[in-house]
Amino acid sequence: MGYNESLRTHVYQTDSGVVAYTDTTTGRTLHLVINQAIHILHLDHHLLCPMQCHVNDMTINKKPKFLATLLTDHMHALTLTDQEDPLLPVILPLELREVILLLDIRNVHSNDFYSD
Repeated sequence: MGYNESLRTHVYQTDSGVVAYTDTTTGRTLHLVINQAIHILHLDHHLLCPMQCHVNDMTINKKPKFLATLLTDHMHALTLTDQEDPLLPVILPLELREVILLLDIRNVHSNDFYSD
């Protein structure tokens, strides 16, 4: 049951999937695996669970850049460990739309994969 009883109870399946993020600076495309996502057919966007991000060693810095006293690349971003080079963090900058944090992702395309 949600916060409003008039909305009734809904049952949704969980699913796992992959989305693509392309770094606008380097052009590098990353594939982000999302496990146990709630599959809601009428949504045209994804909802990330902050707790699941933290459990998977992803740091979420939600403070908007305009409120920062010391501006860094990690500000208003998701930070995770690069599997190819664990010493270098991967920083995914967030956008702010009104009060909602956004990460510019897209569906995975066949040209995202390298061929020999």
